[in-house]
Amino acid sequence: MHRFYRPWLAFTFALMMGLALSAQAKPNFSGEWTMVPAKSDFGPLPVPTKMVRTITHADPAFKVVTVQTGGSMGDTTVEMSFSTDGKPQKNTLNGAPMTTLGKWDGTALVFNSTLLQQGTEVKIEDRYSLTDAGKTLTVLRKFETPDGGFTATIVLVKK
Repeated sequence: MHRFYRPWLAFTFALMMGLALSAQAKPNFSGEWTMVPAKSDFGPLPVPTKMVRTITHADPAFKVVTVQTGGSMGDTTVEMSFSTDGKPQKNTLNGAPMTTLGKWDGTALVFNSTLLQQGTEVKIEDRYSLTDAGKTLTVLRKFETPDGGFTATIVLVKK
């Protein structure tokens, strides 16, 4: 009996481990994403009229180009490059220096940024997650300033 039991047990264990690993597979966020204003919440900031994010993701490289109309930043195009492996990346946001550390948290990507704006340090955490079989991208953004903080939720759908 043991002669048949051990191979079956080994096969079952290998199968279960494979399923567990595939369930935790890291997603690819690449694509063109359009904001859904009715599902997004910018907290105290005005909601942009339109926002399109083009993401190029080839782990660990993560590039985001955001084209926005209206909202707190007005009509802008912002390009940012991040890394998902914890290495600091430097960008500039509206002339202000920003350093970001990115890491995986399960199937979500978390980017922690420090922005130095007019001598004031602003902390920003962006949590990127996919739902709806990869058709919906949700970015949960947390801002922390010396005057307090707030959160925003940006919901985007893939074109």
